[in-house]
Amino acid sequence: MERIKELYELYKEAVFRYFLRMTGNWEESSELTQEVFYQACLSIFRFRKESSPKTWLFSIARNVYLKKLREKGRHKTLA
Repeated sequence: MERIKELYELYKEAVFRYFLRMTGNWEESSELTQEVFYQACLSIFRFRKESSPKTWLFSIARNVYLKKLREKGRHKTLA
C-alpha cells in the first residue's frame, strides 16, 4: 500500500492533466484519476517492472479512458 501512496503523490497531477486534456472536464478528470489509482491498487502485484511506473500508470489511464468512451457509446445507443 505504501508503494501506491508514493506513486499517487508522484503522478496524480500528470494523470489528472492527461484526463483534463482528453475530457475538458475537471470533475470527470478527477473521477478518472481516482479510477486509475484504484485499478493500480488492484493490479500492483502484476507490475513486473518491465516499464517505468509512470508508463504502467499511463497504460492504466489509457484503458480507463477507453472503457469510459465505450460506456458512453453504449449509453447513446440505448437512448
